[in-house]
Amino acid sequence: MYFYLILPIIFSLIIPFIKAGKDAKNIHYFGIGASLLLFLYSFILWFQHGGSADMTTLYDSVEEIVPWLPSFGIHYAVGVDGLSLTMVFLTTFLLLMAAIASLTNIKKRVKLYYSMLFIMASAVMGVFLARDLFLFFLFYELELIPMYLLIAIWGGPNRQYAATKFVLYTLFGSVFMLASILALYFHISSMGGEAVAGSEFLFETLRTHIGAIAPASQILIFLGFFIGFAVKLPVVPFHTWLPDAHVEAPTPVSMLLAGVLLKMGAYGMLRFCWEYLPEAAYALAPWIAAIAVINIVYTAGVALVQKDLKKLIAYSSVSHMGFVLIGIGSFSSLGTSGAMLQMIS
Repeated sequence: MYFYLILPIIFSLIIPFIKAGKDAKNIHYFGIGASLLLFLYSFILWFQHGGSADMTTLYDSVEEIVPWLPSFGIHYAVGVDGLSLTMVFLTTFLLLMAAIASLTNIKKRVKLYYSMLFIMASAVMGVFLARDLFLFFLFYELELIPMYLLIAIWGGPNRQYAATKFVLYTLFGSVFMLASILALYFHISSMGGEAVAGSEFLFETLRTHIGAIAPASQILIFLGFFIGFAVKLPVVPFHTWLPDAHVEAPTPVSMLLAGVLLKMGAYGMLRFCWEYLPEAAYALAPWIAAIAVINIVYTAGVALVQKDLKKLIAYSSVSHMGFVLIGIGSFSSLGTSGAMLQMIS
């Protein structure tokens, strides 16, 4: 799995040493070729393992765990299952499409652009591959830096405002997510025992011990995660950063923003709110479905009156993600499958 995380970083370090040539065509061709290599690798992995219908079947078969900060229970732990493999496949495909679109859209500071593009891709795939809660949060926040620069440097006239708003909104949600992560850590640490010590952040530990947490505490932890991921999804009223970012970002970055970054919120909800906190999810599912309906109807109505095409796409994307949220909120395997289908679509 380190291939997805290390190779894009290596590409970003190689790019500054490539001779740009006329119109920086060499850089563009290198970026497209490197993106194609990542996509082909994910395609092979999908072809080998993607036939599994069970989202957790692949967890033990494709996994890497190395102690990182064992005294705090933190590991470098990555792996794939049906959910994360699907999202990695989507990310590498859209990265390739964005690189091809960049050939005619990006004219200035091309080397820096592709370096940031690959660093962002590495961070996003790290979110989907992480099997340690601390590592997940680290990748989730790391993605903000290259995305901020991609909007602020190559964006439209109001790019600084849009990039800053994107970062501030996401950091606002991250505060709630961090609170939930720390609450989980201290709850699980308090359980004690050799099976828990030194592995408090591992997903497998969460899956095994989270049921012992009191239902009221589970709901509070659920809400912290939900707010954090709702900002990224985005859910009304936390959605206003998206139209600005989508309009001001260069077109290839807008493709990744709507195609991949919004899905990080839905992935987080499926992974943490529903997979690890099912009792809280079941209790709050009707409210989540109601929020999803508001998301669908309100932003679809706003999209109808837009005169800017990119802003129309931005609001329609929020509306579409409302269908993902209502699928998740249905608390059923059919709804979850529908949510995944809509995410890929």
